[in-house]
Amino acid sequence: MFNRATPEYLDFVELLSRPTFRRLDLVLDSYNQEIHWPGFRSGHLRDALGQAVNLQHFSLTADMLHLHPWITSEDWTPLNEFIPIDLWPLLQSFRLMDILVKQDDLVTFLGALPLSVRIIELGQLSFVDGHGDYATLLDLIKHQLHWSDRQVAKQPRLTIIVAISDFAPPGMMNWIDSEVQEFIYNHGRNPFRGPRGPADVDAGVGVERDAFNPDHEWPHRDDFDWEQEVRIMRRQNYRLSMNLDNYLEQIAWGPDVSSSLQAARDESPGPWEDDDIDNVHYDISFDIE
Repeated sequence: MFNRATPEYLDFVELLSRPTFRRLDLVLDSYNQEIHWPGFRSGHLRDALGQAVNLQHFSLTADMLHLHPWITSEDWTPLNEFIPIDLWPLLQSFRLMDILVKQDDLVTFLGALPLSVRIIELGQLSFVDGHGDYATLLDLIKHQLHWSDRQVAKQPRLTIIVAISDFAPPGMMNWIDSEVQEFIYNHGRNPFRGPRGPADVDAGVGVERDAFNPDHEWPHRDDFDWEQEVRIMRRQNYRLSMNLDNYLEQIAWGPDVSSSLQAARDESPGPWEDDDIDNVHYDISFDIE
C-alpha cells in the first residue's frame, strides 16, 4: 500500500487529511515485505501521515522483530524518514511497538518530539546489532534530553514495555513505568542496569499486564514458571472461554448463547493428557436471525 499511490493509499490520505482526525493506531504487517521494507523508504507513508496536521495520539506497531537476525545497518531506515513528527504540533501521546531501531537515532527522534507530548510508550523494540540496548537508551534519554529541566507538568511520562518470557501467552507484557520515571526524573536506579544485564529486569520491576484481560495486573515475577502456567491455561481452555464470554457480552446475543457456551465447557472439563492439549476445542454454532 505504501510502495505506490494505490486507490487504497489515496483513501487513507483522504481520511488523515480531515480536520477532525485526531488519533491513529497503525499496525503494519512486514512479513510479506523485503528486509529493508520499501514501504518505509518510498516516502508515501511519511507523506500520508503528514496530512494529519491535528493529530494528538499516534501509535505504530510494525511487526518487524522477525527481521532482526537478518537486518543490517544498510537495511535499517531512520525514524524521521517515515514518521513526520515535525508536522504534528498538537501531538500528546506517542507509541512505538515491535520495530527495529538504532539507539542514537531513537534518542534524536525522541528529542525532536513536540513539547506538547506527555505520554511516550516504547515496546518490544529490537536494536540493530551493535546499536544499543534498553539500559544505554535510558541513560542517554536521562543525560542528553534533559527532560527533568522542564516544568513538572510538561515532562513526558516514558513507559518501556517488554516481553515477560518466551512462554508467556500473547499479549502478556511487562510495563515498566514508575521505575523509569524515578530514574529519569529523580535518583532512582536504571531498571535495566541490574545483575541480569541490559535487556532484562529484576523481579518486582514493572507490572505484568494482559492485553486480553484488563483485570490482570500484578508485579513482575522473574521466577514464575510461565511454561507450566501456559500448560494449565491450555488444559482449561482459559483464553478461549474468557474471550468468547467477553465477545458474547459485547454483541448482546442473549443469555441462551452464554448458557450454551457454559454447557459446552461442562461437557469437557478435562483434565487431558499433554498430547491431547492441542486437540481440545469447542464446537459451538449460533442461529442469527
